[in-house]
Amino acid sequence: MALCTKGAGGGYRLPLFRLANKSMKSITFVGANASGPATVDGLPFPRANSGYSGYIIDTVAGRQGISQFFPAQIVKYKPNIILLMIGTNDVDTGETDIPTRLANLMDSMLNADPKLLLVVAQIVPQQQAVPDTLNVNVRAFNAAIPALVKSPGPTAGWRHSRTQSAAQTLPRPRKPSTTAEYCQPAFP
Repeated sequence: MALCTKGAGGGYRLPLFRLANKSMKSITFVGANASGPATVDGLPFPRANSGYSGYIIDTVAGRQGISQFFPAQIVKYKPNIILLMIGTNDVDTGETDIPTRLANLMDSMLNADPKLLLVVAQIVPQQQAVPDTLNVNVRAFNAAIPALVKSPGPTAGWRHSRTQSAAQTLPRPRKPSTTAEYCQPAFP
C-alpha cells in the first residue's frame, strides 16, 4: 500500500494499522519516504509512505508536484492500494485546471498497474473566512471528483466508484469527516 498523504506523526496510517491488526489482517506501507513511530501497540510499524507535505499535483512555477514521482514509484514499490488525498495546496495557491490535472495523475497511476486499487479522497474544507472564497473553490474541486472517478479511465478500462463516508471506515482525529471515492480500473 502506498500513501500519498504524509500525515504528521504517521497520520491516518496509525489508526489504519490498528484496525488491520485488530481484524487480524496483515498490512504494510510502501514508498520512498518514512515517517511515524517505530512501533504501534507493541508491533513494528511500517514507516514507509509516499506522502509529500506541501506539494501540489503538478510542478508549476517552481512549486513541486507529486506527479513527478508517478508512475515510477508504483513500478518500484508495487502497491496494491493507493490512498490519494491531493488538491488542498492546489486550491490554496489558486492553481488552475485542478480536476484535469488530478484526472491525469489518476490515469498515470492506474496505467502503471491495471490491478491497482486507487482510493481518491475529497479534500477537507478550510477554515471559513469572510468572504469564504476558498471554500467555494474547495467545494467545486470536491464536486468534480466523483465525475473524474466515473469517467473513462486508462486503457485498462473504466474507473468505477463507490462512495462511503471516510468517518465510517477510518477515524480522523484531526480532520472533519469527508467523502472518499473508491476507484479502480475495470478488469477484463
